[in-house]
Amino acid sequence: MINCKYNRLLLLALCGLAFSGCSMMRPKQEKLLPESGPTTAELLTGKREGNSAYYGDGIRADYLGIPLTEGYAPNSSYSLAHVNELRRDFRQVPNPEITAYVFPHINNGELPVPGYFTVFRLYERDHYALEQEGFHEDR
Repeated sequence: MINCKYNRLLLLALCGLAFSGCSMMRPKQEKLLPESGPTTAELLTGKREGNSAYYGDGIRADYLGIPLTEGYAPNSSYSLAHVNELRRDFRQVPNPEITAYVFPHINNGELPVPGYFTVFRLYERDHYALEQEGFHEDR
């Protein structure tokens, strides 16, 4: 009886050591935010000096700072023509909205939540009109 008790105790101790050892042997985690870069104030005010890696050349760049070519720029006349064509071909049925103001309050964790506006759409999702439903222009 005593030998069985010691075996169980020894097994429990070994399992505890194994689990604690595995939890300590993890790879070094990378930081979520970079060490350098623009401050929040610089991002909000739009100052671009010294932050070319984040803002690109100031004309057109993606989020990685790689300059985009003229044909693929998101605001080029080529892409805007396609967006306008899609909007013309796929008209949305009007979805009425109710705007509500949520007053400042304290949440469940007793932290203050500032007041904000929110929009409730009356339809759960957007619907698109067929060509014969009168929402399309004559071509």
